[in-house]
Amino acid sequence: MPKALELGGFKVYVYVRDERGHRPHVHVWGKSGELVVLLDDAVTIRDRRGMTLSEARRAKRVVAEHRDELLEIWRYYHGD
Repeated sequence: MPKALELGGFKVYVYVRDERGHRPHVHVWGKSGELVVLLDDAVTIRDRRGMTLSEARRAKRVVAEHRDELLEIWRYYHGD
């Protein structure tokens, strides 16, 4: 069961299944599709599935604004 948050009009998920070996990331769902965003210092898009480029840019900004909170949730479930 993922940990879900509503942020800036997007549904942001931190999956709680075993993610060992994966870099910290979140899945972001918008009106047009899904985006996978890495929670690195630079906050980068790893994958875009169906989401328009303009919506992806907005989603990335939202994730960047909430990066510390999202990274804290990731670490709670998956460690450092």
